[in-house]
Amino acid sequence: MKYIINKVSIYSTISIIGFVAIIYLGMSFFLASQVTVSERKPIEENPVDYLLKYEDVSFSPRLDTAGISLKGWFIPAEITTDKTIVLVHGINSNRAAGITLPISEKLHQNGFNTLLFDLRGHGESGGERFNGGYIERLDVLGAIDFLNLRGIRSSNVGLLGFSLGGAVVLMAAEEESGINAVVSDSGFASIDDLIVQEVSRRTNLNENIVLVLIPGFTMMTKLFFGIDVGLIKPIRSAGKLEYPIFLIHGGKDERISVDHSRRLAKASLNQDTKLWVVESVEHAGVYDDNPEFYISELVNYFSNQISD
Repeated sequence: MKYIINKVSIYSTISIIGFVAIIYLGMSFFLASQVTVSERKPIEENPVDYLLKYEDVSFSPRLDTAGISLKGWFIPAEITTDKTIVLVHGINSNRAAGITLPISEKLHQNGFNTLLFDLRGHGESGGERFNGGYIERLDVLGAIDFLNLRGIRSSNVGLLGFSLGGAVVLMAAEEESGINAVVSDSGFASIDDLIVQEVSRRTNLNENIVLVLIPGFTMMTKLFFGIDVGLIKPIRSAGKLEYPIFLIHGGKDERISVDHSRRLAKASLNQDTKLWVVESVEHAGVYDDNPEFYISELVNYFSNQISD
């Protein structure tokens, strides 16, 4: 009799554990499927609004196997030049949103071509999911390949990214030896520090609940969506770039703490890497705080780093 009771107890315990595991994995998959979905925003501005001539362009990510088409604009400088800046927007944004077009206008006036494009799953580009930045680095590398095909060498190309884009350009630069100029505005050092916050933001779940689900979430994002969270560490890339990088951040940034850029600067191999912090500014707000000085700093950096 005692043996039967013990056996029933074991089966009951196994059943409960199995049920809890199913619920846990189900919730983890739900989080992964929701958090990785891109939120598209329509293109509401155009270079013409800034009196800029432009060309509609499309290209593929590097190593593309999914047939993704990335949409963008190539805006030539006022004078003929190969010096070109690729601008990379943040999450749930697009090539026309925020400060990308105003900055492109100023770079155009200062003798730079610009290439603005939508990351996969954003704007008018193909793809449906946000991949945390590591896969998106292939989009930036595809943009560089596109410029190469137009006769613009990588050594003539600079990268400028905002928020997520600031992290992506660092990871892309690590894999493109010809690049010598990278500006990261409000980028992150490692996504590990942001997962709980971002999952909570995108699902409205309590952070304590999210914290419990993170191991399952991490497993599901890799298993079903090919996203390896352990690889999304721009700080590793910053530690491999031998040239000076330019880091910009707001001291009051609550989305991505300024500590991320401080860690990136500390990781840099080059002693001339510059960290510009404006203590009174929030997330990605340094340009709006002082547009003229922001542009002068960009122009000075890119002019020194990009070959003629």
